[in-house]
Amino acid sequence: MASILKVDTLTGVTTAGSISVTGEGNSTTTNLQQGLAKAWANFNGSGTLAVRDSFNVTSISDDGTGLYSVDFSNAMSDGNYAAPGCATYFGNDSATGLVYAMRTSSNVYTEHGTAGFALRISDNNADSALDSGSVELTVMGDLA
Repeated sequence: MASILKVDTLTGVTTAGSISVTGEGNSTTTNLQQGLAKAWANFNGSGTLAVRDSFNVTSISDDGTGLYSVDFSNAMSDGNYAAPGCATYFGNDSATGLVYAMRTSSNVYTEHGTAGFALRISDNNADSALDSGSVELTVMGDLA
């Protein structure tokens, strides 16, 4: 018999913001909050930039060919988050890579910022920046 649990809020007993979930095999636990995506986005970066869908992202800016800035609705606690993603260039046979990092206007790479980050998309074969028709990214880490 299946059970249905309907709640509006989950709160940890020991620490309100920390809930552990028992993993497969009942031998390990995972912190629920640590395992959740804190932000994500799916956008078209080719031609007129268009955000298809997102979570905890207020805006995405086109900063030039293959260069984008992503701003969070709710800031991260520090710059030590992970932001994996992928990009596809529709127009040639080469695979497209996605390189994330904060950057200055001269493309010098620095740390992620708490309010957002910048990214550069480049061709895997030529290391030249290019616009991507499909960019997907996820942010994992701690919210402020």
